[in-house]
Amino acid sequence: MNNMKKESIRTSDYYYEGEMLKGNPNGLGIKEYQTGDVFIGDFLNEKDSNGLLIVKGEKFFIGELEASTPSKGIFYLSNGSKFIGETKLKGKTLNAVFRVASIGMMIFPSGSKFVGEFTENGGRPMQGTMIYKSGSKFIGTFNNGKPFNGTKIFKNGTRFIGEFDLDGKPKLGILIYPNGKQAHLNPVDD
Repeated sequence: MNNMKKESIRTSDYYYEGEMLKGNPNGLGIKEYQTGDVFIGDFLNEKDSNGLLIVKGEKFFIGELEASTPSKGIFYLSNGSKFIGETKLKGKTLNAVFRVASIGMMIFPSGSKFVGEFTENGGRPMQGTMIYKSGSKFIGTFNNGKPFNGTKIFKNGTRFIGEFDLDGKPKLGILIYPNGKQAHLNPVDD
């Protein structure tokens, strides 16, 4: 027997319309927050559970929420990027969750893709594989979202194994050409 009724409720934080149980959102409904955020989906014991979250009309999330905070799913960001994965943030503000992504895949507007771990400050690539639109790829660690230490495989098949400078350019290591020849890169003193 279904005891849920379709009703509406207004609090100081949100307006809700949908199924309710004992005066609380429970089941399918729409919640409009005072912040301008909107959640459409399934509610469990008053908490947003699974569905679509629209943050200030710019960012979208489809997936699971824990304590009304996105946790696993697909994030569509205002800069055109798409993140598929899981966040570390639990119980933070809805806007903060989009700055921090933990483990997953980010597809950038440029067409480049990153699979791996992201930093806790700014959601930048930290460790994993970046596949660039140009066809080259980098496997290793990143510093401020740029290659830092690892292997870069260029479109022509040349590989660089080693350290990169702050701009993400090869600095110290070994270049291995497609024909097997090798060259060592060493820093030059100024």
